[in-house]
Amino acid sequence: MKKETRFHKRKIFQQLLGGFALSLIVISIATLSITSASLRHNLEEQIQQRAESITYGIEFASEGLIEIKEMLLLERIVQNYATLPAVIEVSIVDPQGILLAHSNEFALNAIEDRHYAKLHPTLALTWEQVSEQGIDKNIHTVLHGKTVVVQMLPFSSTLFNQVGVGSPADRKHRGVAIAVMDLQKMEQDALQSALSSILTMAVSALLILVFMSWLIRRLVLSPLEKINLAIIQSEGQDVFYLPTLPNNEISFLGVTFAAVFQELKAYKQMELEIVERKYAQVAQRYELATRAAKVWVWDLDLKTNIFILDQGIQEWLSYENDEFSNNFHLKTWVNYIYIDDRPLFLQALQAHLEEKTSEFYCEHRLLKADGTTHWFLSRGQVVKNKHGTSVRAIGTITDIADRKQYEAQLHATNQELIRATRLKDEFLANMSHELRTPLNAILGMSEGLQEQVFGSINEPQIKALQTIERSGSHLLELINDILDVAKIESGQMELDCTPVSVNHLCQSSLAFIKEQALQKRIQLEIKVPLNLPDLLIDERRMRQVLINLLNNAVKFTPNGGRITLEVSRQQRRADPDSADSPPQFLVKDILRIAVIDTGIGIASEDINKLFQPFIQIDSALNRQYQGTGLGLALVKRIVELHGGRVLLTSEVGVGSCFAIEFEGRHGGIEFEGRHGGIEFEGRHGGTAPTGAPSSVDLESQTEPRIEPSGPKQQEGSPLILLAEDNEANISTVSSYLKAKGYRILLAKNGEEAIALAKSENPNLILMDIQMPGMDGLEAMQQIRLDPSLVDLPIIALTALAMTGDRDHCLAAGANDYLSKPVKLKQLAATIQHLLTSLVR
Repeated sequence: MKKETRFHKRKIFQQLLGGFALSLIVISIATLSITSASLRHNLEEQIQQRAESITYGIEFASEGLIEIKEMLLLERIVQNYATLPAVIEVSIVDPQGILLAHSNEFALNAIEDRHYAKLHPTLALTWEQVSEQGIDKNIHTVLHGKTVVVQMLPFSSTLFNQVGVGSPADRKHRGVAIAVMDLQKMEQDALQSALSSILTMAVSALLILVFMSWLIRRLVLSPLEKINLAIIQSEGQDVFYLPTLPNNEISFLGVTFAAVFQELKAYKQMELEIVERKYAQVAQRYELATRAAKVWVWDLDLKTNIFILDQGIQEWLSYENDEFSNNFHLKTWVNYIYIDDRPLFLQALQAHLEEKTSEFYCEHRLLKADGTTHWFLSRGQVVKNKHGTSVRAIGTITDIADRKQYEAQLHATNQELIRATRLKDEFLANMSHELRTPLNAILGMSEGLQEQVFGSINEPQIKALQTIERSGSHLLELINDILDVAKIESGQMELDCTPVSVNHLCQSSLAFIKEQALQKRIQLEIKVPLNLPDLLIDERRMRQVLINLLNNAVKFTPNGGRITLEVSRQQRRADPDSADSPPQFLVKDILRIAVIDTGIGIASEDINKLFQPFIQIDSALNRQYQGTGLGLALVKRIVELHGGRVLLTSEVGVGSCFAIEFEGRHGGIEFEGRHGGIEFEGRHGGTAPTGAPSSVDLESQTEPRIEPSGPKQQEGSPLILLAEDNEANISTVSSYLKAKGYRILLAKNGEEAIALAKSENPNLILMDIQMPGMDGLEAMQQIRLDPSLVDLPIIALTALAMTGDRDHCLAAGANDYLSKPVKLKQLAATIQHLLTSLVR
């Protein structure tokens, strides 16, 4: 403080003294400049006046002498004038320019004709003007390297005329008296005078500065030093002792300092009281907050391993003061941690101290006073000094018992949900199996009877069998719809998306309803433009959507109505402010497939109900038109899985229009399809849909003509091993295949199937999956282990139709998969396909 004060003291002294010195220098320079200029001007005037007085004096003194031609006296006169200070030379020149007298006799003798122009050529012109004009002149010039003042005074015009000097032409000129003065010598004299003045002023300025320095020290610096010393002495004291000061502004400054000191002291005291009150409030709030939030702060000294913890946790753990301290060694603190959690705590702390983790984080239990445990979360970070060395670790410990309880409840709930989901899936799988197994026999027998496998039948019997088949198919559709809804709701339905021709999709879908429409005399119309891009979709699922919409149109359109399947391609401008519409996609390419009918129509208030599962808008319609209320719900969900949307417009008594739209993309994108243009892309997975063969699709093939009775079995006909435990299914499948000319081997379980496959060498195996003992999956795996049976075709026949069942069968070794109830014609075609492929 003293050093800083002295520095400021020196600075003030230097500033004041420097200011005075600068002022004196400026004043001195200005004074000298003015004095020098004035002196120079005065000297020039003096020289000019002296030169004029010399020339006038010569004119006056030489009047009589020129008339009597006293040249010697004239020489004496000009020589006398030349002895005056600063006079270089004095001359008398007649009108012809001849020197009558000159102060320098030696210079005059050096000129032969005594002509003045030869003595001073530079002054010849000036002499000529003065002699001719009769006007005196005073000029400054340089003669022989010296700065001079030349004064030329013309004589009276009658003076030389009286003496008859010169010719009549010369009488126009006058004689001239010339005085040349040394200006340089006069300037030297002036400079000496100026230097004397400068020296005098410098000495005076120095004396003034010395006096001012003494005055500044006495009147300014010394009082300031006293005030500064009083300030230093008052530090840490309650009173400011004001020293004796001169009665001036500095004394007022000292009094002001004393008053400010007292006010500052009072302010500090008030501020201290406010801080203490706020600290008490903050401490109280902090304690309340830690109690409410159940968070406490800890501090670990890494040099001493002293662990400091908020005292509030002691009360929380129900310890007495003598049982628990908030300041103890780290090892002592670890003893309060539950024994099973201590290694985890120390490991997490050590990992953070070694900078392996960015934060110390550990969930552990603490022992309460009664021996029970309580869950806490300890977290913190290392604090380093300026050298980068870890010196402390600071953090918090938080009560997380409630969270742990919620986590346990959530885990239990999740386990219960997993169990419920598993039970639901098992129930659906079992329901599917139990319902499909008898349906397989019902539909298979009715199909075989209609094909007259068991003998010829009459027309009423055929109609009865068709009724049985329709009822069974309706029941199968119901089962499939329920399973599909369950798959979608649980997120288990995956799409097998491939490029599909829009025209082929529409034509094949329309073929399914042609017979029904023909029976009701409904006119079918299809409108598909040329050069449409292929759709990247799951073909089977999208055909299911279109068939569902077309079936509904046929169902609710009166006889003689009209149904139109219309495909159009539209372009719409996207919302430029939408976050989903980047600049390159401001124009959307839309592919729209619409099913338009002239049916009964739908009221506007009922439209939103249509797409909800198990809901029908009118029970009377339900009695008139059979349905489960699942079809449109499936349509909506399948289309949305593809990234599209379903639209509906309808008017009661006029008809309805169900439309599905897919949005394409423009610009720099790879295109799918044979026609290019846009890519319509949906979400898809790698799992193939259940219930459809991978090798043969009979839905789009022309059915072969079925003979009333099958060919007679021969020894060379293919041998098929049927592994099935259900007698109804055995009877149905074996009877049909025998009628088609195949030989049949029967196995009731997996063990028998393996044994017969090895011993009888069948051409193909039909393997049921759920059989007593060894099931079909294990049996197929065992068969594939035999090198001689690796290429043996196996078709998995099972009532399991849930997600993943097909993949499980193919992974176990099956060549193809058919879900029950199986269409016997489809089964026969699949067998024929596999046997033909094997022969090739």
